[in-house]
Amino acid sequence: MSLMDRIKAKAKADKKRIVLPEGAEERTVKAAAILLKEGICDVILLGDEEKIAAYGEDLTGATILNPAKADCLQEYADTLYELRKAKGMTPEKALATMKDETFFGTMMMKKNAADGMVSGAIHSTADTLRPALQIIKTQPGVTTASSCFVMEIPNKAYGQDGVMIFADCAVNIEPDASSWPPIAIASAKTARDIAEIAEPKVAMLSFSTKGSGKGDMVDKVAKATARVKELAPELNRRRRAAGGRALVEKVGQLKSPGSAVAGHANAPHLPLAGGGQHRLQARAAPGGRRGHRPGHAGPGPSGQRPVPRLLGGRHRLPVRADRRAGPAEVRNSRQKNRTSGGGGAEKNLRPLFPPDFSEKKMRGEKHMKILVINAGSSSIKYQLIDMDDESVIAKGQAERIGIEGSNVKQSSAKGEIVFNAPLKNHAEAMEYIVKALTDKEKGVISDMKQIDAVGHRVLHGGASFTESQVVNPKVMEAIYDNIILGPLHNPANIQGIEACQKMMPDTPNVAVFDTAFHQTMPPHAYMYAVPYDYYTRLKVRKYGFHGTSHRFVSKRAAEMLGSADGKGLRLVICHLGNGSSLSAVVDGKCVDTSMGITPLEGMVMGTRSGDLDPATLQYIMKRDGIDIEEMTNILNKKSGLLGISGISSDMRDLTAAMEEGNERATLAIKMMTYRLKKYIAGYAAAMGGVDAIVFTGGIGENVGHIRKAAVEGLEFMGVKLDEAKNDVTRSDGFIEAADSKVKILVVKTNEELAIARDTLELCGKKA
Repeated sequence: MSLMDRIKAKAKADKKRIVLPEGAEERTVKAAAILLKEGICDVILLGDEEKIAAYGEDLTGATILNPAKADCLQEYADTLYELRKAKGMTPEKALATMKDETFFGTMMMKKNAADGMVSGAIHSTADTLRPALQIIKTQPGVTTASSCFVMEIPNKAYGQDGVMIFADCAVNIEPDASSWPPIAIASAKTARDIAEIAEPKVAMLSFSTKGSGKGDMVDKVAKATARVKELAPELNRRRRAAGGRALVEKVGQLKSPGSAVAGHANAPHLPLAGGGQHRLQARAAPGGRRGHRPGHAGPGPSGQRPVPRLLGGRHRLPVRADRRAGPAEVRNSRQKNRTSGGGGAEKNLRPLFPPDFSEKKMRGEKHMKILVINAGSSSIKYQLIDMDDESVIAKGQAERIGIEGSNVKQSSAKGEIVFNAPLKNHAEAMEYIVKALTDKEKGVISDMKQIDAVGHRVLHGGASFTESQVVNPKVMEAIYDNIILGPLHNPANIQGIEACQKMMPDTPNVAVFDTAFHQTMPPHAYMYAVPYDYYTRLKVRKYGFHGTSHRFVSKRAAEMLGSADGKGLRLVICHLGNGSSLSAVVDGKCVDTSMGITPLEGMVMGTRSGDLDPATLQYIMKRDGIDIEEMTNILNKKSGLLGISGISSDMRDLTAAMEEGNERATLAIKMMTYRLKKYIAGYAAAMGGVDAIVFTGGIGENVGHIRKAAVEGLEFMGVKLDEAKNDVTRSDGFIEAADSKVKILVVKTNEELAIARDTLELCGKKA
């Protein structure tokens, strides 16, 4: 029995509801008739009833539905609006969008009205995947949506019993070294789960045989292969190979004697492969409940779209030769670069710092300018700071990148600039940011060469970094490696860095990690009590976040307390905003923090649950029949203050509601401050006492009643608040009573300035 026959038999034994959104297309109608006749699945055809009937096929048993006339149209539109309103979706646009058959069919899967969807006969790849990524999203742990096709060879000369998996064939045209491994791992899973290949042998294909060829593609495949080995050690029989060596046994054994893959590959991973555009979307794919993924996807972040290397190319190895070196020295540096794997194209070589940077710093030259970049998944926030007096020259934001209605807005002393333009990616957004900064009328600089360095907020550095780093290939590799730990942020941070490297090739970049400050925690503080193997193999541990803010605030608090370096001080830093975290700081170093492997752990936050019994998830999911993706979304976006109050995640709204006697708003605030008080007291106990409690962040700096509630009841620790000072203090100041044994401070955080200072410090050192 062929694989297709076996798949058909399984389908008949467990019939699913398959929606065909291209229901008015002739081939689709004919296919539906065959499916119904053979009893393979229950068929739902979307489209005009008369057009479908006009083909004259026997569609007995099929459900035919016109989305524009469907009773559930408004319900589906309302759901789409709720899912996408943060991305600019309006109720009117949601209703119009939901009349599209592909969006409607995808929503049917979301609503459990269908188990899978097949599309692509007349829709492009992008139009087929877009609704899935927007409505169903990817599975948790999935960063790169990809495609594959299954091939059966009649004479069974290749693959396992003639069956092979080829990926990626249409979605990722030129994957980079970071996205290849997830695709390869997913290909192996597809081979096992769908193609019934018991032992997948993954071949990472390039034109090189055991290093016979050189170039970017070969280097990329080699790096990807090594990463697959690290991420999926159970796939212990894979090698990078040329196509002939991977598929033809005689060739494979001649070129790679002893290889387990050579001549036996059954899951080739094809770079730059074009292919068909027919797509299968199955329930739970991406991120649904039943069935297998449509164009499968590899491990990575929850709800995250593919992470393209927007600018192409590889990272350049900087030349760190003395800038005064003559031609011979430069040539030697370039030759070393070639032999060390950095390539050989001289146009790709650039100094780590501009020739005059260190000299400018050492001379104390005025008006050194640092550009600070905070890149999100669909936005880039930026500030240009004059480091002479640390004043903000200009600040702005590129919004809705990759989404309709994108724009760039900038404000400065010269006025506001607005560019309404389609921003397809971060590279295009950076182009408009450059236009804004250099605008003839309202710009603040005449040329981007006036920017001395760029500092980037990078969410996750894992355990790799305890301080900020000048960006080089090694640092970039680490940021890529930590995508799995920072799936929603690291990809955007990477795109921001690469965009700046493209636009300003001679300007140094610095990565300032949110996690770095917390990497001084001892193991007993950052470890979780799960099998140790999860730590060594999967890097499961507490990392913490808001580190740039915690570091800035702890240093400023120490200065206010008369200590230049924080020595001898035990501080509890309370960063309170929509996202909230605390840290325990001893002698200027973090010894514990409330956020964990993700920002979900710890405090009751605006929309995040914070600490809870893990078994709660299993109970809710089982009782309500929801999947892990939906549960994760609930915990991150529908819980916390919003979930309890049912009103808002904004403390201003909740405060107003509490003052009006709203019980749920009152409960939400009490839950937050109760958790806050427990953390403060707990960290004081862990440190053997506390010298100062420090409040910062949007709520910590501005909402006096939260600060008051947080320290009420801590009098036994010597904590006593001056309510009059507390009522009026909004920035750097002391709010404890005269007889308080513990200082209570309000410190205004400035993460952008912290990033700029780090950038200046690092780039001011001799290369």
